[in-house]
Amino acid sequence: MVIGAGPIGLGVMQFAMNAGAKVIMLDRSAERLAFCKNWAASVYIVNGGGDVLQHIKDITNGDMPTVVFDATENAESMNEAYQFAAHSGRLVYVGLVQADLQFPDPEIHKRELTILSSRNATRQDFNTVITALKEKKFNVAPFITNIVPFDNLPCDFEKIFSAGNSNIKVLIELL
Repeated sequence: MVIGAGPIGLGVMQFAMNAGAKVIMLDRSAERLAFCKNWAASVYIVNGGGDVLQHIKDITNGDMPTVVFDATENAESMNEAYQFAAHSGRLVYVGLVQADLQFPDPEIHKRELTILSSRNATRQDFNTVITALKEKKFNVAPFITNIVPFDNLPCDFEKIFSAGNSNIKVLIELL
């Protein structure tokens, strides 16, 4: 399961699919979920505004995901992500947040969760990504939802990066 359909979450989703995983994508943005469904039809889509836990139980026949990646950079999401992992599952924080995370210790122990975080990539990680791009195992072109000339950035900044817009990845073009 991947929480957060931004560029990082989409990258995690793509590599999980390439490895043969059945992927569940959770996000609150209807636009980003629609993008996921169009981009990767085999992905299970869960809208964060509904009964998320029940929806995931339905998808997994009550087994829950064995690995949950949180790529949201949102403390609330990161604090709640443990509840989606299967017993003896793994919770991987890919997003980084400048806040303290808190979750109930009895739940973590009861589930026997392994909690991991990802911050730095190795040369081998970069080579894996580069190879996937060269071999066309990973098409990033659909992620690019806006290209802004550098000179327009001061005027367009608020519109481009405001909450609630449908951008996934914005490229700044140097002229």
